[in-house]
Amino acid sequence: MIAYSVSIAKVTEPIAWDEYATRSRALTSERGGRIVIRRGRQVAVEGIPLDGKVGIVEWPSYELALAHYQSQEYSAVRKYRDGAGTLQRYIVELDERLDMEVDGDS
Repeated sequence: MIAYSVSIAKVTEPIAWDEYATRSRALTSERGGRIVIRRGRQVAVEGIPLDGKVGIVEWPSYELALAHYQSQEYSAVRKYRDGAGTLQRYIVELDERLDMEVDGDS
């Protein structure tokens, strides 16, 4: 089932972060991830405003997304952002049952 990784990044050292981002995007693409949202305007319409920019990557499966972020290759890339900011990342699997509930099939 499709999954999404949702990231919230707060960059403090743009040059170092850009090196990480370039390498991370390339590896993500090689592994089957597709960037859906990268930065862009955002506003909190409910709840607490996010403290950073949002990025969303679509993955063919939850397992593939998790394997990517736990891989040695990504771990090596992640080192480029050390000291360049903070990042929160979540992996969320698409629940296709929601489509059935909306359509009235459940």
